[in-house]
Amino acid sequence: MNVTDLAREAALRYVAMVPMRAIITEHVAEAVGRSAIPPGHRETAIQRFTDRLHDLVVRIFVQGVMGKLLAFTRDLEDELVKAIDGEIRASMPPT
Repeated sequence: MNVTDLAREAALRYVAMVPMRAIITEHVAEAVGRSAIPPGHRETAIQRFTDRLHDLVVRIFVQGVMGKLLAFTRDLEDELVKAIDGEIRASMPPT
């Protein structure tokens, strides 16, 4: 599993924890109810719009996580290098 897959999995878990789909569906249903979409097509429209918006939320979350992961990885690497250098210096016999 690569970092993008991990970020997507994290996004899906986050969105599953937060009732995001229910919130989106509620707003979409209200908008569809006010629209000119014929009543027989509203459920399909609500499902389609909800799926699109849910995918959009997940995609935005993944991009946000990826951006933060790159900075986190860079900071982590810097701290690891400092810690390793410190341990090596501490392990050297006094001169």
